[in-house]
Amino acid sequence: MHRAFRVFIFLTLIFAMTSLTFSQDFSAEMFDLRRGRTDSVKIFVDGSKVRMEPQGKGKDAQIFIWDTAGQKSYVLAPARHMYMEIGSSMLQRAINLWRPANVEDACPDWLKVSQQLGPGEKQATCRKVGDEVVNGRSAVKYEGVSPDGKKGEVWLDVKVRYLVKVNSPDGGGMELRNIQEGPSDPSLFEVPPGYKKMDAGR
Repeated sequence: MHRAFRVFIFLTLIFAMTSLTFSQDFSAEMFDLRRGRTDSVKIFVDGSKVRMEPQGKGKDAQIFIWDTAGQKSYVLAPARHMYMEIGSSMLQRAINLWRPANVEDACPDWLKVSQQLGPGEKQATCRKVGDEVVNGRSAVKYEGVSPDGKKGEVWLDVKVRYLVKVNSPDGGGMELRNIQEGPSDPSLFEVPPGYKKMDAGR
């Protein structure tokens, strides 16, 4: 579970920054765009709640659940019927990365997060590029430059108001595919009955 904890912290900062504004709920498949990688993650978004299930990991898979409104975050280990509960302060510090308040003007939210994560440093820049289509869906493209001059691109889906594609400066990135609009089973965002709690410090 220690490895799961480290992965959880990474995903908390990168994958689950969702705002408390309520928009279209959906599920999708998240694909790693790095060359040679075929990793995918099943993602469910329901209001302020997010669930991520890495695919193809078998018995070693860990499931990640965030509930920003409820101030709860979990790592589930289904094969062991165990879970860890993690504090959600990092979620609140970077709340608007994945679902900014305004799809058509997302730069202010992102720049605010950048300032919070790197106070006192040279700040990143952000600009809106324009409308594009990602996997048959309307999206808005943005371009950002990090404090050290590295350029990246992101796309926000207009309807679900969520980050659906990222081209990172190192040549990697991610993309959401097979988006299915609509709510998910509420039980997906809860710890299953019978799971035992594990201390994250052990």
